[in-house]
Amino acid sequence: MTNLPSVFLGLNTLERVYGIFQRKTGQFAAACQKGCSHCCTCNVTLTSLEAAFIFARLDQAGIEALEKRISAAKDGPRFRPALTTNGFAAACMSQDKVPEEENDPSWGPCPLLENGMCSIYPVRPLGCRNMVSKSSCGKTGYADMPPMALTLNNLFLQYVEGMDTCGFSGNLTDMLDLYITAGAAVGPGGSAPLYLSFEKLQDFDKKGVFIGNRPVPAWMIPPEHRDVAVPVLKELNTAG
Repeated sequence: MTNLPSVFLGLNTLERVYGIFQRKTGQFAAACQKGCSHCCTCNVTLTSLEAAFIFARLDQAGIEALEKRISAAKDGPRFRPALTTNGFAAACMSQDKVPEEENDPSWGPCPLLENGMCSIYPVRPLGCRNMVSKSSCGKTGYADMPPMALTLNNLFLQYVEGMDTCGFSGNLTDMLDLYITAGAAVGPGGSAPLYLSFEKLQDFDKKGVFIGNRPVPAWMIPPEHRDVAVPVLKELNTAG
């Protein structure tokens, strides 16, 4: 178990980061409406810090409902990443070969959907928050995401992973099932979550489906987006 004050500090900082993300990217979600779940597949990934945030912020009823949904979905196919966002950035910098990853949206919807709506919407991870579109995905069949939105998405993904370098990343279903199995979610309503470090993970990750988080090797900001992205990064650095 990691030091609890530092865990709470990380959770509070993450909440502020989510708020900054909403302010900076809300303009790109013009077509996103309640009940629109075309982007909500079982292939979402998140960090261990984000998993701790989910369990720390849900009440008992929310945790019990989440456990039932994850239990029903954990045997199905889903995307399991080979690299984290910062791992991808490092591979690009060193010109290493990036592994091919199978990611098929037809594997099914997110297990946390209920009647087309997210059952944990206020505490959803960044991988869900960054799915935005300026036009209706239901009409076009894809998300209309401008290049600046993609840059900001990567910036926030890199930052959140960098906050959690002692932790790990993985598929949402795998991660939440792990936390349930390990007893890492010990209580609702602000009770202390037991944060699983990458070192502690070895006691529970029998399938090897998680990958260690990495510090930011370099920010993936194209030159043409620096005027917008660099001030956002400066604001993020004040979130803690």
